[in-house]
Formats: sequence, structure tokens, C-alpha cells
Amino acid sequence: MIKKLLLIGGLLVCVGGVGVAFTHGQTQSENVSDTKTMEEAFNKVEIKTDNTQVILAPTDGEAEVRLSGQMKEKEKEAFKVSVAGDTLKVEHKTDKSTFRLFNVDLEELNKQIEVYLPREAYEEISVESSNGMIEISELNANQVILDTKNGKLRLEQLDSDYIHAKTSNGAIIANDIQGEIKAQTSNGAIEMSLPTIHSPLDLATSNGAINVEVDEAVNNTTITANTSNGSVYILGSNEGNRIIGDGSIEVKLKTSNGRIELTEK
Repeated sequence: MIKKLLLIGGLLVCVGGVGVAFTHGQTQSENVSDTKTMEEAFNKVEIKTDNTQVILAPTDGEAEVRLSGQMKEKEKEAFKVSVAGDTLKVEHKTDKSTFRLFNVDLEELNKQIEVYLPREAYEEISVESSNGMIEISELNANQVILDTKNGKLRLEQLDSDYIHAKTSNGAIIANDIQGEIKAQTSNGAIEMSLPTIHSPLDLATSNGAINVEVDEAVNNTTITANTSNGSVYILGSNEGNRIIGDGSIEVKLKTSNGRIELTEK
């Protein structure tokens, strides 16, 4: 009986400690909205963050970077925006020692960085995040690199020579993007709606379906579609490996668990 009481008491102390730690963290947090406007010229964009959603979109005015969400003063101070040479640099690295419950930081669930870029052709746009969704739309860059460990990637109306989208856990969704595309996720579906296929396409996931839909007829491609557990449907056929025309454009579609589809509208 005494052992049971001691055990219950210990559990209550632990629960109380969790409550105190969480409450203490919350009382030190505040709702933040911080906007920085950049007048300097640049043709590259580099964003590095953790535990923050990132949204990139065009603007008809000057470049703006906005941080918003519930956070502590130290986290607000970690928000840094500058133009170094020809590169707009955005950084928001939070304190790794913040309290976590079941590996989820309760104070970092709603942070967001919005980056509004003038409608120009950029040399490179890169975003690196540890945890958080990345969205990018209506921008033009020679190279677009998106990398997050945990979070969905959403790409909309991009014109680029090369696009690399990578996440460890999350879906990759793309609509109306052009250029060579490499997309990788360990856990999540890959869904793409493309105007056409004029450049190499390399899509891979370990767990999830791959669904690609194109507006125009697919020509001059070598298609390789492989799945360990699931069906394959390529342009009206269950044949995964196809050569169409001169086969000069390579299309690779691979998943370990999931259906693969490539269809024309």
C-alpha cells in the first residue's frame, strides 16, 4: 500500500512539474508580429529556420519579411534579416533547450515566416527548415531548393530551370510548375499537376502514392515507374517502363508502398 502511495505521489509530482514548466513557458511568451522591409537589391534568397512555417509569395512593392506567432523574447531576437552581397538572408534559429513534451514543442506550433519578393527573375531561392511546412508560389528562379525534415511542401506556379523539394515526413504537392524537378519524401504522397514534361522528372517516396497529371501529351520520354507494394498506371497502361518518341527526357517514379499514376488530362 505504501509503495502504491509513493508511486501515485511521484506521478503527481511529475504531472505537476510538467504543468508548471508549460505554464511558465506560456507566461513568458507573447504574440509577435515583426516586419522587416528591404530596399537593397539582391538576386538570391537564403532562408534558414527551425520549428517555423515558411511562406514565399510575390509582391509588387519592396521585399518584406514578416515573423509572426507566439514566442519568447529570445526567439524574437533570433529573427535576423539582411542583404549580404547579392543574397537576401533570413534566419530564425530558436533555442534548442526550450521545453518539449512528447517531442513536440508546445510553444513553436504556430510560428510563421512570410517572405514577399518583388516579381523578378532570381538566380536561386533556398529554404532549409527542421520542422515546418514550406509554401512557395508565383515566383521565378533559376534554381529552387526546399528542404524540411518534418512538414508538407507546397509549390504553385513556379518557373525554374531546376527544382529540388525534399522532406522526411510530409506530402509534396505541386501545381503548374516548370523545369527539371526532383522531389523526395520518406513518408508522404507526391502529387503534381504539370503543364507538360519538357525536363527530367525524378519523384521518390518510401511510403505514399505518386500521382502526376499533365495538360499536354507526353512525348520523347523514357519512363521508369517502380513500386514494391501497389499498382502502376502509366498513360493508360499498367506497363511501368516505357520509351516514347526518342526517349530523351528521363522520368523516374519510385515508391516502396503506394500506387503510381501518370495521366494526361
